Amino acid sequence: MSGFTKFRKNWRRVVWSSRCRLIATLVLLVTASTLLLHVQPVAWRRQVPVAPGPTGRQVPGAPGPTGPPTGVPSTAPGPALTPQSSTTLQWAPQNTSASVPPIQTGHRTRKPDSQSHRADAAAANATVCPKAPLLTVNGGGRLGNKLCQYFTLWAEHRANFSNTSVWVAPKMAGEFSRLFGGSRSIPSLSASCRPQRLVPVRMDDIAARLRQGSDVCIGGGVCNVEGFARHRAAMLAEFPWREELASAAAARLTVAAQRHACNVSSCTFIGVHMRRTDYSDWIKRRIRGTPVGTEYFQCALSLCRQRYKGAVFIVASDDIKWARANILGEDVTLAADLAPPGSLADRAAALDMATLSLCNHTVMSYGTFGFMAAFMAGGDIVVPTGYSENEHMVTDGAIRAGLPVTLLHYRTCRTVPLSQRTPYRGLALVISCDMG
Repeated sequence: MSGFTKFRKNWRRVVWSSRCRLIATLVLLVTASTLLLHVQPVAWRRQVPVAPGPTGRQVPGAPGPTGPPTGVPSTAPGPALTPQSSTTLQWAPQNTSASVPPIQTGHRTRKPDSQSHRADAAAANATVCPKAPLLTVNGGGRLGNKLCQYFTLWAEHRANFSNTSVWVAPKMAGEFSRLFGGSRSIPSLSASCRPQRLVPVRMDDIAARLRQGSDVCIGGGVCNVEGFARHRAAMLAEFPWREELASAAAARLTVAAQRHACNVSSCTFIGVHMRRTDYSDWIKRRIRGTPVGTEYFQCALSLCRQRYKGAVFIVASDDIKWARANILGEDVTLAADLAPPGSLADRAAALDMATLSLCNHTVMSYGTFGFMAAFMAGGDIVVPTGYSENEHMVTDGAIRAGLPVTLLHYRTCRTVPLSQRTPYRGLALVISCDMG
């Protein structure tokens, strides 16, 4: 047999062998595909929700009595923030910290496997920003300033701008959460919703700027007492002191009552607040006045002793050394001496305000801290007059609001009729807007 004939026979054998192997492979593939179409792995089979049986047992995956299927993340938005008043704020922020929920498939969990699904899920969980224009208030200053500014915004929104979205700076909201329980009706704005430009304005320019479509911030240390005093109960309901502060403040009054041989119910507690430090310079520069001194406080305490039976004076000040040396009497006790702040040292000023707010009446000098303590206490308020060419805006606002104010001349000890008070000519406030 020639070499060519041998080659032909071997080549045919190789070809037929390859064809057989290919055909066998195709048969196996077809068989396997047929089996896969009819048999689904149990682990990836989606379970169908089943209604509760006659025994009331809830089957996992079945709809609950008031919500979505158990074990399945809800995509419904969070509850809207609603104020204590009848006015509803037009903003209900949603949770932006939650990640895209995984897809639940039986007892296994797999992550979204398509770009479009991830985009849809992210959109469902995105923060809904309030509708422009927005209205806010300066978030700077100390505790008294912050409370006055919040109350001013609260009242303005309710009275004049109920269709405008309102918010406060996260820094202000965080400070309130650290000191007060409950929840506030005005929310803080998410960083993703912050306007690029806020226009700081005075009170009388708010409406015009909002009509222009500007995002507006009521600037400066605004404290519109006349506007918010009538809503006292509703606003204070949003600001209950945190339990540790309320308990420490109440304990101080108990100690004071024991020292003065009376019980808490029979004592007449009179909170006394003296603002000094930086305010002394402010009085001279801004309202052309002279800081009140020992004479005023001795006169005010004597007046209260005549008015109220069992008077016990609780004194707080930002200059406790001065107060200890100048506000004197057997019935006088410094708040810090009743119970040291201890673990509340970082909230010592708030503890002083909480203590003063539990008193029956208030003697104050000037400033928002002493006034807010008096506003929370709700009794009579003794304030100085005659010490400046321009009446303090908080004193003027309290009188216009009809609060029980007694004006006492800071040197002569003479009570001054409200109609004869020093005129209030307004202040050229710095219209700043600190958003923190």
